[in-house]
Amino acid sequence: MKSCPDEAANGYAGRLSHVPKVFIEHRDKDGKAWADCHVDDSQAQGISKVALMVARYAGHPDLVQQVTRMVDVLQISPISIESSVLLAKLFERILFKHESPATAISSLLEDAERVQLTAWQRHVLTFITSDALIGDFVSFAQALNNIPAAADDAWRNMRINGKVLQHCFSLAHPDATLSEAIDRAKAELSASDRDVVSQAVDARVSAETLSNPLDQILLVTRSLGLSCALPSALLISLYILRESSSLTEAVERNIRVGGDNCSRAMVVAAAFAAYDDNVDEVLADWESKVQVSWWQPVSQFLLRAPTVSFRLV
Repeated sequence: MKSCPDEAANGYAGRLSHVPKVFIEHRDKDGKAWADCHVDDSQAQGISKVALMVARYAGHPDLVQQVTRMVDVLQISPISIESSVLLAKLFERILFKHESPATAISSLLEDAERVQLTAWQRHVLTFITSDALIGDFVSFAQALNNIPAAADDAWRNMRINGKVLQHCFSLAHPDATLSEAIDRAKAELSASDRDVVSQAVDARVSAETLSNPLDQILLVTRSLGLSCALPSALLISLYILRESSSLTEAVERNIRVGGDNCSRAMVVAAAFAAYDDNVDEVLADWESKVQVSWWQPVSQFLLRAPTVSFRLV
């Protein structure tokens, strides 16, 4: 019996990331039903596809339900659902109110009760709109980075910083302060890592604001972590949106930040595409600068793909 019924499921021959690889293994090797092939994972797969769902269901009462179902196809991940639903409500606001992404982030937080944001979603927006809260985290990350690591422990800072960030944005404690997150993280770290955290806490100084906007973005985003994991991918996407004023600026800054900029590009580009009335001109300009041999296969594939309708209800 053929386990993958169509080209969309089995036709891609390139590199697969962890989530689709395990998804296919669940089907081919374990014989699971399609609905049971999802993976316990909190990477950025969900948030990277939100724009497609908003294009189809913006203004429809089923938007949240459809976004949740979209995430559930690949991931069993409450934080991915929370992140994806938050972005769906942000994109919908940009479309219907024609607010810039930066304005929409702030106004969505102000309208949190009416649009039924969860406590965790409010916590994310409160953080990303607060220079003081961002500065506190950056100061901790900088202090941690200034403590020499053993030659055979190159991942120390990523390990510790990631654990602290995880507790800063825990679904179980959606109102956690940085100090509380550090204490909870220390309880799960090794003795040597706990000692490093204590040194970093004692060595913290107020994070400076850099005069060059790109340098400031690089400082903040690298402190938050550049991997595809949530909440980092969500927070960095939102911060780039907060600090950018155009599609071109946002996309270029996202590229320069590095890390998982491909997943984040689906977020920052979609947000500005929803807002920028000149998006077609921008895309045409970009296409004109790319060699035909690179762009044409992508263009032809998109022409063959099913059309996603934009529905206003």
